Amino acid sequence: MLKSFAGQIGLALDNVRLFDKVEELSLYDELTKLPLRRYFNQRFQEEFYRAERFTTPLALIWADIDYFKEVNDTYGHQIGDKVLKEVGRVILSNLRKIDFPCRYGGDEIIILLPQASGEEARKLSRRLAEGISEIKIPVPFSKARELAVSMSIGISTFPADASSMESLLEKADDALYWVKSHGRGRIALASEVAAAKAEEKQTAENRE
Repeated sequence: MLKSFAGQIGLALDNVRLFDKVEELSLYDELTKLPLRRYFNQRFQEEFYRAERFTTPLALIWADIDYFKEVNDTYGHQIGDKVLKEVGRVILSNLRKIDFPCRYGGDEIIILLPQASGEEARKLSRRLAEGISEIKIPVPFSKARELAVSMSIGISTFPADASSMESLLEKADDALYWVKSHGRGRIALASEVAAAKAEEKQTAENRE
């Protein structure tokens, strides 16, 4: 009876470990080790609520890997996976404990920075950009023999740029799009993009 009981306990413990592993896999991306989108959505709600309630800033970084589709098309998905893995490593090694990164989809990465201003988010983005620029993926069958990596980054902040979760995401995405349409490999704050767009509009009106 004791052996049977011990066997049942062992089986139960194995099931608990298996459940924990399955739950972990459902929340984290196996390749980059970053949380997945559904986990991010939960944390985003919590952090935004906290920022609203205690009137503290919240910054959001939206980034993607430059020309990642071309990397996959030219060198294959195995090289693309190595790029993602190295980018995830750089991100995880540069964040504070309270920061929350996420592989949002494909090569898009979002990072929540509680209690961080736009300038603080820019400083982190620079560290990430520098770390990512040091990534060199060996590609023996190419002329260059290795692949360099860079990222385009857009930043928005609550409450300076947005008053809702949707707007915070939209402003960061808009800043990222602006960077990608102006040369890539750069960092832009939503406030800077708004000012640049206003200046471009004014210039166009003056020409008319």
